[in-house]
Amino acid sequence: MHFDTSYLFAMKRSHVFFGLIAMCCWTVLQAQQPVGTTNWLLIDDTRGGREIACDVRYPGVSATSEATPDNGPFPLVVFGHGFLMGPQDYDDLAAGLVHAGYVVALVATEQTFAPSHQNFGLDLAFVANEMVQNGASGILEGWLQPHAAIAGHSMGGGATWLAAATNPMIDAVVVFAPAETNPSAVAVGENIQVPVLVVSGSADGVTPPDTQHFPLYNSTTGAPCRAFASLLDGGHCGFADQGTICDIGELGFSGLTHAEQLQLSLGLMVPWLDAFLRDDPLAWGEFEAYAAASDDVILELDCALSIRPQTPLNLQVYPNPTSNSMTLRWVGSGQKAEAQVVDLLGRVHQTWALDGASDSHALELKPGLYVLNISQQGKPIESVQLIFH
Repeated sequence: MHFDTSYLFAMKRSHVFFGLIAMCCWTVLQAQQPVGTTNWLLIDDTRGGREIACDVRYPGVSATSEATPDNGPFPLVVFGHGFLMGPQDYDDLAAGLVHAGYVVALVATEQTFAPSHQNFGLDLAFVANEMVQNGASGILEGWLQPHAAIAGHSMGGGATWLAAATNPMIDAVVVFAPAETNPSAVAVGENIQVPVLVVSGSADGVTPPDTQHFPLYNSTTGAPCRAFASLLDGGHCGFADQGTICDIGELGFSGLTHAEQLQLSLGLMVPWLDAFLRDDPLAWGEFEAYAAASDDVILELDCALSIRPQTPLNLQVYPNPTSNSMTLRWVGSGQKAEAQVVDLLGRVHQTWALDGASDSHALELKPGLYVLNISQQGKPIESVQLIFH
């Protein structure tokens, strides 16, 4: 397996304070937002009128069916279940996402003993495309933002790979204990062009990380940002509700409890989604801080936003954060260099030459998190995060 080890969270103590704040705020969020429910039945005419049923959870004014939506509009997470499982097995995960301000569409197809992984992946992609392009009808009409992610557990994680490889209209992917599929999810991973988060239980005996999770992760060579989060002593079924059929396949498991594993999973998933679906400039730091504050998470990143701090720093940025313009000053000790600003997806927003003396540059960008990289002869020498809010 291969990782970009230049961006590991070895110095966890410096992030503990911020991680504890994130955990505290997460608990408050969970206690406040009721979960409304509704159902969708989508028809894919390109596959002979295939019916795709979804159980949908959303922030509502009350925890009832067809409750009036509250505090929207919302980004969308389309979710794929595991083998012989269904939407009813992910109530806790869906509720956690709703509490964070997301609509969750739990796709209800392929719950049989002989599921079609190919169709399941196409179902996930179809739901995401339909909602981003045309929006929802019924109680959620006008309440969806045109931003979506596809996520899944086990078989649904592999199907998420198949879906994402078709280049649907999504902004991110999140999978829990993903399983290889037929056709092969690993074989199409290189076609995924959006940020990918893999959450893996180190003690998973159903889809072992070495033979399932890592190969899927490593296949995403085209992803602009990818992360692998290993939950120490985490299992395969802790991403789903307690007491599902999944637990039968993990009888005798003595690692993380369902509640512990779910808290860790949501603590990683929510800021990841916030960063890519909401363009929240603070979410990336929250993602880092949560992972660093937990002794149960080992996080490895391969992203355009990897920071390589150098000493002494010749780069001055002020004010940072800012809501308007920012001034960048670099003293280059006589050597020419190049400056480049990239966003979370690795997209280049500005590039300019530095003459090696004393350079000042004014920068104005839309709200978001960016990285300014200084390089000489193609080699990075300094970098800093830029926050526009």
